[in-house]
Amino acid sequence: MTARKSDVMARKAAAEAHISDQLNTFTLGGDEAATATSVSTISNPIHIQEENFDHLDTMNTINDALFRSDGGIIPGTGAVKLSPSVTDANRTTWFQPNPGEVWIVDMAGFVWVDKTGDAGVTMYYYDGTTALDVAYLNNTATGALITARFSDDGSWEWPFHLDENCYIQFVAGSASNWASGQFQGACWRIR
Repeated sequence: MTARKSDVMARKAAAEAHISDQLNTFTLGGDEAATATSVSTISNPIHIQEENFDHLDTMNTINDALFRSDGGIIPGTGAVKLSPSVTDANRTTWFQPNPGEVWIVDMAGFVWVDKTGDAGVTMYYYDGTTALDVAYLNNTATGALITARFSDDGSWEWPFHLDENCYIQFVAGSASNWASGQFQGACWRIR
């Protein structure tokens, strides 16, 4: 009970401090930009009640300024995300966003090194419990460096969204036909 009371008191004290005082070391962009985690840490304890309307309005202004409120791409966040290099047919996480972040993925592909035969890659949407098989890429080319891109086959449409709860995993099969491989994807953050 004492721990719960101290937690409530700490949250109340944080809510009483003005939000801008807690964010004044951050910028809108660059290396010191406010992250989704830093904004969420400050906004999560705010209760939705009349006495906090000033805080709620301030959070809306901050989210608008950080391009986090309209669902569009946040400028300067585009990135090609690379998986770890794999050498076997184990399911591997490609990219899992940080808490509070939402990313849109426009395209993805796979690069094989020293490919000697037919090999496929299965892409899964994964929520930490269930893996939904959403796309399959098969490639018969051989060579030192082979790149192939997943394409919309009618059952899976691009682009798609990721957050910390639902992200992409992959399995590169026929591991005896290649030395190593890497999943790649073009992403932009929208929240």
